[in-house]
Amino acid sequence: MKDILDDDFIDKNNNELPSKGFETYRMFTHESIAKDFVTILDANKIPYKLEKGEYLLDGSIIGNSIQPNIALKILASDFSTVNQLLEKDIEAKKGEYYEILDDFTKEELFDILTNPDEWSAEAIATARIRLQQQGEPVDDNYIKYLKEKRLAEIHKGRNPHIAWPIIYLILGMVGGFLVLFLAIIPAIGMGWYYWQGKSVDFEGTRYYTFEEQIRTYGLFIFIAAIGSTLIGFVFWTYLWN
Repeated sequence: MKDILDDDFIDKNNNELPSKGFETYRMFTHESIAKDFVTILDANKIPYKLEKGEYLLDGSIIGNSIQPNIALKILASDFSTVNQLLEKDIEAKKGEYYEILDDFTKEELFDILTNPDEWSAEAIATARIRLQQQGEPVDDNYIKYLKEKRLAEIHKGRNPHIAWPIIYLILGMVGGFLVLFLAIIPAIGMGWYYWQGKSVDFEGTRYYTFEEQIRTYGLFIFIAAIGSTLIGFVFWTYLWN
């Protein structure tokens, strides 16, 4: 499903780097954009990997897709460093080329700063410059405060609708007892995901994807699905014998 991009596009030493510790930092739609982006990584000797995914449907069927299919991966420990490099690059140019934010209101620019996980480092730096140009006192301490506040919110974990864990619990228990693998497999998989699933924040720190209560539900789903399957095997084996 995945193949590494052409050797002339990426440094061969990077291709040979182990995958452990690398996390997806950004996705690109075109190689030309990815090539331009990694120049700052090369200049600062930041190790990276670029992987290109294949589309499931041919372009002749669905047309030319703009779906991002080029993944840039860097070490999780380098996320913060790369963010700072990109922000400094924008600040040096006074945000002059990031025209997408030209029509943003003050409220929209502040929204970018308060939700750094939803925007690129370039957008954040540009929003800060635009606000400063409008007389807003947006200093380093304020930016740090907003990032820490958002990180604290993110690290609490997601809280999906309770109906989904209940559905997977029913699938696991009923499907397990009836030994229906089409029900057992997703129940066990989602139970593990709710329980042990992890995500990476915009600073490269790994954290549990779901909040504590959902993780407890996930553990219960995981155990219930396996337990019901074992009981089902014993019951149906005994019944048929």
